[in-house]
Amino acid sequence: MNDDLKRPHSEPSSDVVSIALEDGHPDKMVKVGRDHPEATRCSLVELLRKFREVFTFSPKEMPTIDQAVIEHRLNVDPTSKQVVHKEAYGSRAVRHQH
Repeated sequence: MNDDLKRPHSEPSSDVVSIALEDGHPDKMVKVGRDHPEATRCSLVELLRKFREVFTFSPKEMPTIDQAVIEHRLNVDPTSKQVVHKEAYGSRAVRHQH
């Protein structure tokens, strides 16, 4: 088994609070877990607000970025026939464990 798969992964907190990075812009929100100590949350929010100009919330906010960098394309021949593969043995059991 790959070492990356053996390492424990943290799960996102289901108990979060939405924080506006900028007053008057409800579309520019981040979510911060409530399970952090109050002082840590306050420091994190302060830091995020201080550096809010580095975050983007839509491609329109990045007009100088080449679209090829932010756009995902599949190299698929549109004239080829679609093939549906059988599910691998055991993959259903693995998928339902998480």
